[in-house]
Amino acid sequence: MDTGLEHRSIIPNNRSHEMMYLPINLNINKSYQTVDITRNADTCKLKHIVFNSDIIQSISEFKNLLNEAIFELTLDNEIIAKYNFSFLMELNEVKKVGNRFAIKIPHDHTIDEIILIALARAPLKLNLHITNISVISAINLYIDYIYYDREQRVQFDDNVHNILIQDIQECGILNVENNKTHYKLNLHDNSHRTKGYFIEGDISKIKSFCIRMNGYDRFDEYDQMAMQLYCHHISDNLIYFSYTGQNNYKDMTLDSYTGSPDHSRLDTIVMLFKFDENINIESQFKIYSVSLKYLHYSFKFGRCVYVPTSGILKGWIIEKKELDESRDNMCSISHMPIETEYCTCLTCNNNFDHKSLANWISSDHPSCPMCRCFWKNNIKYVRDIIDTIHVDEL
Repeated sequence: MDTGLEHRSIIPNNRSHEMMYLPINLNINKSYQTVDITRNADTCKLKHIVFNSDIIQSISEFKNLLNEAIFELTLDNEIIAKYNFSFLMELNEVKKVGNRFAIKIPHDHTIDEIILIALARAPLKLNLHITNISVISAINLYIDYIYYDREQRVQFDDNVHNILIQDIQECGILNVENNKTHYKLNLHDNSHRTKGYFIEGDISKIKSFCIRMNGYDRFDEYDQMAMQLYCHHISDNLIYFSYTGQNNYKDMTLDSYTGSPDHSRLDTIVMLFKFDENINIESQFKIYSVSLKYLHYSFKFGRCVYVPTSGILKGWIIEKKELDESRDNMCSISHMPIETEYCTCLTCNNNFDHKSLANWISSDHPSCPMCRCFWKNNIKYVRDIIDTIHVDEL
């Protein structure tokens, strides 16, 4: 079942791409560098950050330089993506060409396309927090700008969109101390649905780990054999653990969260570690959660919200729109003709009586009754009654 990003189901065949780089002006007197991502196309994907340096000679030197640096993407001054560069450089291999070093931005499996055309009133900015910027001569952000036909552009521009995205957030740091091999780390994971965790550090020194929720072990501890069999080894310093035992961190569908716990209902989440006796003192381990969110676009603004347990945002946006009389507009839930208020599935384009669909969703059915894809459209269409758009709370 494809329950990925909303607009994937309506992307036309004829779209064009333009790969461009955006220079980031350097200010050595500041601890962070920033750049505005302007609307040069209908949507965009952030691909790579490329650093120029005539002083740094090797990838290992470069990684040491950026080990404490932070990538931060904000939308209308709200953080929608934040990564440690140490994590990014383990997740994907750093590329070096001459005096330039490229770091891949993992937006293919987190935010994916950003709908620039729907963000006319919300500034999109990239902030890079780097302490030692003096050895860097230039920084460029590589962007894939995407252009659509007029019909698709109008749909992006006019409609309210709730786009499923994945959020990777740091939720715990463990510092190894002298003569200690057993540790308990409280995870600060405020998401609703989390399907797995990245563990960053010297993985070879971990003898076992376990997750404890509200005082109860979620599973038997993963020893080194279980880690080898059921964790995805990305590098010597990064592994991914999934509650389903699958390597699903790149899967942006709702189905990939099947079996994941609802953290909003938990009081405590603790990760227990046992380390090798030969582990280096002052070693550090970082934990990152992979969680489900919406990127909500409406009225030229955007914001990030967690997906509620019920699977749909509260509130219906009311919009005046007539039915297409050329279609069969019999509601498959009520088995009655649609009269005044209706909703449309963005995947299969079937229409349903609004009250019948609302009851269907509130009965723990967050998917379309026809195509079974995750229901993503919270617009209630009203036929020839209301002339303005407002929010009608459920």
